[in-house]
Amino acid sequence: MSERVETVFSYIHVMPSTPTEVYLAGSFNAWKYRQAELKMTRIGKVELRNGPYANPDTTYPEYQLKIFLSPGVYEYKLIVDGEWVYDTMQESRPNSQGYINNVKVVNPNK
Repeated sequence: MSERVETVFSYIHVMPSTPTEVYLAGSFNAWKYRQAELKMTRIGKVELRNGPYANPDTTYPEYQLKIFLSPGVYEYKLIVDGEWVYDTMQESRPNSQGYINNVKVVNPNK
């Protein structure tokens, strides 16, 4: 069995409101909804300097979660205040049913 690797998931919420809760779900946990250990922590605010959300007068809340996963490719989504969303600032792709999911590649430790 492969050694599990500490994997960091980050999310910057670029919508006008600040979420009260953000969870992570994906192929690594059979898409289970709102598992306590997959609740993301707000780590501060960030100003975006590049891209479509760049605005020197605005800061956005940033969330993070660290979990241990075996090396592989995982699909995931965020549950933001009960709504399933994908992060437009992270790698994503449509699945076989046409839903867009984010993708996280976990490489083995060297």
